[in-house]
This record gives sequence, C-alpha cells and structure tokens, in this order.
Amino acid sequence: DPWKFKRLDGCFISHVHQDHCDIYSVKPALQTTDALFYGPKTVVKRLEEFDVPRERIVFTEIGQVIEIPGGRVRILPCYDNTAIRTGGGGRLLDYDDCCVCFLFETSGGNILFMADTWFHDAYVYFPEFFDIDVVTVNMGYNYPGATDKLTPYDVVRIGECIQPKVIIPDHYDNLAHCA
Repeated sequence: DPWKFKRLDGCFISHVHQDHCDIYSVKPALQTTDALFYGPKTVVKRLEEFDVPRERIVFTEIGQVIEIPGGRVRILPCYDNTAIRTGGGGRLLDYDDCCVCFLFETSGGNILFMADTWFHDAYVYFPEFFDIDVVTVNMGYNYPGATDKLTPYDVVRIGECIQPKVIIPDHYDNLAHCA
C-alpha cells in the first residue's frame, strides 16, 4: 500500500509508461513523504502533469551522480526501443530524453535497475566502468509478432554482457491493475 510509506529517500522513475510512472504511486509518495522525484525529460513532463511541485522534481541526465542516504545513484543509459517510440507523435525520441537505468551504489553492493530495455550491444561496456553486483531487468511475455519485452534468452544475453553476481528478471504492473 503506497499510502503507508512515511519515508522515501527518492522516487526514481526510469520512463513514463504507466507501469513505471504510476499516478497511484506518485500521489501517495507526494502526500505522505518529502521524497524528491527523479527522471529523464519525459518523466519530468509527466510528473508536472501529475501536479508534482517543480521543487520536488529532479531532471536526470546520463552520467549524473545523485547522493542519497546510504549511497549514491548513477544515471546510466537505457536502450528501451519501446519508450523512444511512444509519446513522440510519430517520431523517435532520443534515448537520453525518455529512458534511463539507475545504478544504486551502496556499501552492501551495487544494484543496477534497468527497468524496461531491449538488448543492446552497448551494455557490454557497463562492467568496464562500473562494479555491478545485482541486475534487475524486466522480462515479459510477447504477443505473437511483438518484441517489446525481453525474453528469458534476452535476459541471459544481458547478464553475459553486464556480468553481475546475480540477475533478477522482473516486471511491474501498476497499482490500478494489481489492486
């Protein structure tokens, strides 16, 4: 129940799709905590549409490092080919404007939250620059002809590129559907 959170150090939103930038989670976090909301350009716009005060929104850019209690968060590229195709009025958006990965660096280990992504060869460079212990990457079922969700095979390929100690396939639904 998102209304029961009394403390959040930050709400990190990877992209605007409803299962990641969810008004049913944003509104409670806004009202019950002092958390700041972090995200790329299109997320900032959506948060403003949700009436999040501008002073609580932090625009994130690739390469940025954000200090939070207990660690820091690095903003890394995300190659979500679905995100760049939605919301652009028929034109492709720039990856950096609409989707990011978050690397949470803590004393207990580093967790890369990839959110939605497609497999991309550029991920092979991540372990050259970052120590990544755990990766969460979204996996789902594709309807016949669709390719927007990673398959188990794609998740393994990403694991081979990034070389974490643990890889956790996951995905979210929004609270309107789950409740």
